[in-house]
Amino acid sequence: MRRTAKKPRLVLIAAGGTISLLKDSSGRSVPTWTAADLLAQTSLRHQLRVRPVDFVSPDTASADSLLALARRIRTAVTPAVDGIVVTHGTDAMEEVAYAVDELVAAPAPIVFTGAMRPGWASGYDGIRNLDNALRVASLISAAYGTLVTLNDQIFEAWSVSKADTGALDAFTARRGAPFGQIIGDQVECPWRPLARPRLGRIPRAVPASVPILSMALAEDAALLDGLSADQVQGLVIAGMATGTIPPRALSAFTPDPAFSRGLRSAGPVQPRARRRLGAGPFRNLSGDQPPSNARRTSSITIARPRSIRLHSSA
Repeated sequence: MRRTAKKPRLVLIAAGGTISLLKDSSGRSVPTWTAADLLAQTSLRHQLRVRPVDFVSPDTASADSLLALARRIRTAVTPAVDGIVVTHGTDAMEEVAYAVDELVAAPAPIVFTGAMRPGWASGYDGIRNLDNALRVASLISAAYGTLVTLNDQIFEAWSVSKADTGALDAFTARRGAPFGQIIGDQVECPWRPLARPRLGRIPRAVPASVPILSMALAEDAALLDGLSADQVQGLVIAGMATGTIPPRALSAFTPDPAFSRGLRSAGPVQPRARRRLGAGPFRNLSGDQPPSNARRTSSITIARPRSIRLHSSA
């Protein structure tokens, strides 16, 4: 962990979510607390130099919003900054954190956090989580990439998963991936960061439609019959287990060696295939990625086909 005699310099970007919610006069939960409001409630506000920044988007679930947030984070990363903390809604946090990890090449750690309960509720966990995120961002090495911390635990962006909609310990690591802990003011990450390829650049735009098609036993890919490249720009197939496509569905595809030029995947992989629907890139990303991350990777791949390499971690 990094140690420094001077006060670490951080940027806190507030991007909405449950952590910012209070009730208005009609009793509805509405985003209220700004980055400065949240920072004022933390126990570390006098121990760190933190610049609060508000990120406001009319549609936080859109691809445009994701890219805008990535650009805002990239802008905030300067030689004078030791770390970035982003508060965000937990429903989309795992996908957004993963995308930021792929897109933003940062010489400082980026840490996402949020809250499972709103500010007006008993057991509000937002400020404790923010305290922990500030602590992690001030101590951790940038080599760990983008991290997510909630409920005193630390996860790598590629492995984090939201497994519950309401529990304080809703987030977990996929497939036994390592995770860290915050115990008091101590940050423990019991794994060594491994270098891996990332895009490190933010595309101007990503495809509007890259749906996820789940496949199960005896699937025949009938849903593909009505699709064309005019309707969707890509396709992620969530196959069985490690990405296996049922034989009946696989027979609806024709092999295309050129299909795999920009992609790599770990684990058992079916032959690369492409259903001949115009010129649209329809992709079977099997291996270790969950469908949401595979969809995000596929979108980036289509946006910048010559510069992306798919990463799958075991």
